[in-house]
Amino acid sequence: MDILLVGIIGLVAGGVVNMLADALPAGVAIFPPKYSDGSPRPVSAWLSVGALLFGRRTNAKLGESTPRLSLRQPVTELALAALMVLAQVKLGQAAAAEMLALHLALAILVLIAVVDIEQQRILATPLAALGALALMDSLLLPQLPPAFPSALAGGVVAGMTFFLVYLGGRLYVRCVLRPLDPRQTVIAFGLGDVYLMAVCGLLVGLPNVLALMLVTVVLGGLGALAWLAQMRLRGRAYQRHISLAYAPYIVAASIVVLLFQSEVGAFFWGMTV
Repeated sequence: MDILLVGIIGLVAGGVVNMLADALPAGVAIFPPKYSDGSPRPVSAWLSVGALLFGRRTNAKLGESTPRLSLRQPVTELALAALMVLAQVKLGQAAAAEMLALHLALAILVLIAVVDIEQQRILATPLAALGALALMDSLLLPQLPPAFPSALAGGVVAGMTFFLVYLGGRLYVRCVLRPLDPRQTVIAFGLGDVYLMAVCGLLVGLPNVLALMLVTVVLGGLGALAWLAQMRLRGRAYQRHISLAYAPYIVAASIVVLLFQSEVGAFFWGMTV
């Protein structure tokens, strides 16, 4: 498929992701896209990139008094377009159905990350859709790995491993934090993250799920350091036991492993996948 066309499709898909990220957590209608005051956006502003180009970041009828479209929206559209183009460049030799499944998986992953960043929630609907897509892809579209046995093993390994991490977090809260503060309930790694990791294990399969878990932990550590650094730069005091969104790191690691399967296989296992 032509790279320019893939980029355009990625922008449109990013617009759909933005609509879903706004609508699903609030339980409101997905279409048409709306401004923050609830009024519908004109066609030229359905995509936030278009809103920027045509000066429609706010409701023209109400002027600058309405809040602008958030920066998240054009970033999401441009990022998803870039990811889809990268996927096409790296794996475009695969059948059209395989590429469609991969592009759809990228869109759902980005949606999950956006919602978790803003809401600190991992919604069941996109998670279930991603899991179903991963299973159907491994069963019906075997050209790109993983095959079904590998996908199933990857889901089990990732889910069980990070369920143990979750249990460790609960034990830490119960035995260490609550004796100091009975109100303490924050668990750094929640069940939603466990489910997401299991589904991403289905996507990448075994043995690449081992690389997925390692890259996730590394990215999570780097993200925590970056958070501490920005707190220091902003002159804010360090706060202990803050719960940070972890899904973006799982999503980022999954995308790396998905799009660089050969490189990951060669680096970690000395084989081409």
